[in-house]
Amino acid sequence: MAALGQLHARGAAVDWAAVFAGTGARRVDLPTYAFQHQRFWLEQLPTATDPFGVAAGTDGKQHPVLGSPITVAGANQLLFASRLSLKTHPWLADHVVLGSPVLPASALVELAIHAGDMIGYPVIDELNLMVPLVLPEDGTLQLQVRAGTHDDSERRCLCLYSRPDSSDGPWTMHVEGYYLPETAEPAARPEGEGRTIEFQLPEELHEEAGRYGLHPVLLNAAVPVRAADPVGGTIPVPADWYGVRLHATGATAVKATVTELDANSVAMELTDMAGELVASVESIVFRDVPNGQFTPHVDSTGRDSLLRVDWVPAQLAPAEEAPLWGALGDTSEDLDAQRFLDPSQVATAITSGTPVDAVLAPAASLSAPGGRNGAGSGNSLPPQPASAETAVPGGAELPAAVHTETARTLELLQRWLADDRLTATPLVVLTQGGVSAAPGEDIADLAASAVWGLVRTAQSEAPDRVAVVDTDGSHTPELLAALVASGEPQAAVRGGKALLPRLQRLLAPEYKPKRPEWKPDGTVLITGTGALGAVFARHLVAEHGISRVLLASRGGAATEGLTEVVTDLQSLGAEVTVAACDVADRDALAKLLAAIPAEHPLTGVVHTAGVLDNGLLPTLTPERLSAVLRPKVDAAWHLHELTKELDLAAFVLFSSAVGVLGGPGQANYAAANTFLDALAEHRRANGLPGTSLAWGLWSVPGGINKDLDEADLNRFARDGFRPIARPEGHSLFDRALAHDSAALVGTPVGAAAVRAQERIPALLRALVSPAAPRRTAQSQSERTESLAERLAELTAPEREATVLDLVRTAVAAVLGHADADGIEPERAFSDLGFDSLTAVELRNRLTVAVGTRLPATLVFDHPTSAALTAFLLRQLVPDGAEAPHPVLAGLDKLEALLPGLGADDPARASVSVRLQTLLAKLNESTAAVAEEDVTDQLESASAEDIFSFIDNELGRSSG
Repeated sequence: MAALGQLHARGAAVDWAAVFAGTGARRVDLPTYAFQHQRFWLEQLPTATDPFGVAAGTDGKQHPVLGSPITVAGANQLLFASRLSLKTHPWLADHVVLGSPVLPASALVELAIHAGDMIGYPVIDELNLMVPLVLPEDGTLQLQVRAGTHDDSERRCLCLYSRPDSSDGPWTMHVEGYYLPETAEPAARPEGEGRTIEFQLPEELHEEAGRYGLHPVLLNAAVPVRAADPVGGTIPVPADWYGVRLHATGATAVKATVTELDANSVAMELTDMAGELVASVESIVFRDVPNGQFTPHVDSTGRDSLLRVDWVPAQLAPAEEAPLWGALGDTSEDLDAQRFLDPSQVATAITSGTPVDAVLAPAASLSAPGGRNGAGSGNSLPPQPASAETAVPGGAELPAAVHTETARTLELLQRWLADDRLTATPLVVLTQGGVSAAPGEDIADLAASAVWGLVRTAQSEAPDRVAVVDTDGSHTPELLAALVASGEPQAAVRGGKALLPRLQRLLAPEYKPKRPEWKPDGTVLITGTGALGAVFARHLVAEHGISRVLLASRGGAATEGLTEVVTDLQSLGAEVTVAACDVADRDALAKLLAAIPAEHPLTGVVHTAGVLDNGLLPTLTPERLSAVLRPKVDAAWHLHELTKELDLAAFVLFSSAVGVLGGPGQANYAAANTFLDALAEHRRANGLPGTSLAWGLWSVPGGINKDLDEADLNRFARDGFRPIARPEGHSLFDRALAHDSAALVGTPVGAAAVRAQERIPALLRALVSPAAPRRTAQSQSERTESLAERLAELTAPEREATVLDLVRTAVAAVLGHADADGIEPERAFSDLGFDSLTAVELRNRLTVAVGTRLPATLVFDHPTSAALTAFLLRQLVPDGAEAPHPVLAGLDKLEALLPGLGADDPARASVSVRLQTLLAKLNESTAAVAEEDVTDQLESASAEDIFSFIDNELGRSSG
């Protein structure tokens, strides 16, 4: 590929279509904005945020790989914590084993030497490689090296660990070793003559050679190589090192003398060009390492990537005062609320001076004047249905009810969020029986579950505007008031208590998950033959032993790529039937199921079908909503009804994490997938098999996410979500089938990235902060100033510069730029590469930064950084406001500090004297000015004026 690139650069004609044929490569659009000019040369970065570039608790001695150590208090121990990747250390790309970049054993030895020097134990007695350290092609590893723990003798221990930077999973130990003090006697030189070879460090590495004890590239070049064993499937590695001593540092060339000790070990001495000793190793032992240990690290178990929504008791403080409620439609008789017909009536009331603190909107009352079932009006929530089948007359009609209820909820959300007069008034959507908030609890209203998906997306597009509460009818006005005051976006009420949803990790068990008891001659139906349908068809046949597969999709045999899938399955010994069937068509699905031979009955269903039609919530229509609901909601419900009397081993629904987390631009998809999660819960509660797995983003090519570009992937990464690798996905699927929970989430979540967000979503808080954080105590002097308060103290040019810097920094962040240098104030956001999702993200970031809610059309109404800055200034600084006099501003700050002086503070007397002295100086200057004015007046005054002045000064009446 490099050669072809060089030919192309020199003008040669290259048939790129032939080069990339069959690889899945595709053309991508270049950015519409001017190319960015950024410096990408790596700089040595400080290991912590210390202003002098040295980590706290360290001695400032930087190592190119390990950085500076942290001294462990109370012990002669050091801890190094750093990161390693092919980008930070490009020379690692030259050490490749079986196609994978591997940190060579020589580098591990050099790291150990450095750590030993730092604790005063420079001799490595022994160093043992446990597992090769394989680097990811794209990504970073976290490293930890601990040195100094002593064993039973005088030796000190060394351990080196790594884990992927995007994971909070377990650490892998790669190296264990022991040090001896400098006084340790070296072993006798081995007998016999060794062979001597001279090695030179590449010239481009000379500059950094002095930063290592002995550059790993030079040491690695000197270590002899053993041939691999193709039959045994192993690679001989210099794994065990004994008696390692470094005698001189900074070498750029060495002569290596290697002496064979036996078939598996050698001794080695390195000297410089003057013959002086540089390093010596008493013995290096080669060990055969299985080929499989040289594959890049992929957590094939998905150990920390399977999650579940748990409902935890809420610790709510009572509302300071009862809110003034408004209500849309029918609400509980116990709630004293003003009734409104629609959002515009609420907005009109607010603008006319009628106070409304929050508005309640029961989902059941939105569907029709008489309630969703047309049962007549009333002043209370409808009673909880007995089951989902009876939620709507005739279970077969449930999909229509889902379409109707979600369409009406969509209209409500659109109208509410579009009215800027309602920005400060939260809307509380109330459902009943729409979520399963306790283990085994049935979903009583499946249509309401889809409403939750819509609302979750509305919350991600417009934070703090909408909340959703599911109730069993035991809610009280006081409880609802406390929930609104808490700012929690989602809650359930059971038995008069509030519960909050929190994602929790389900760690992988040490044993292999139990698999479903598939019928040996049974048929498994897989709906949807896209990317994931094909992946799991192969997995079920290869790993679960499924012998008969029915692949159903609208395109049938004409589906692109399906022929290859069928061939693969047949080569694995499976009998494959391909059917063209719209599974959302109940009659067509019934006909398909009836055609399954009785001798090979249906034993499992895996429903993977789905479509996308992304768009921000204000742009969606009922038609776009229904088009996305149909292959999920309608098809899943028909599958449920038509198979519920069959003896199935598994009924699996492929859902999406968007339904759980919400996601800008995917309200319709979120609604469809929350229904799938609820259907699985409903089946389990009624004794039927049911598993819904809400997948995150996959790394497999194709599928419904095939149009995602680099900006989209970067957005996911910033939010803390890594794509799922195929082996990891297989493991998550197997674990989900074996789990006793019906609705699970399968996605890797990086706690560090989530923690770095300006606002952590409530659903993710337990992942990044297992314990409830304590409140931070603040004195009045430590109160954080709002942006508006800070701007009030600045001059007009300073205000503009401050807000412009804030805007440009936020723009750079949402675009994934390293800094704001390339964000020109007058360049249109559209030219910078903004789309609707980026616009929402910028609005949400700025809302947090400025401390006030901003309109949904912010970026479109103010399309440049300069225009947006002007708008924010108008919102934050009143017209005509002038910066206070510097002396008055200083006095304001001084006044804020005074409460921090306690009655017994020794500085109190000194402060009092200073203040009185300053006041005396101010009075003296004022008196001097007044005296000058009197002198001027007397010089020009008449006799009558002078006598009048004397009378006034002496307090005599002039009359």
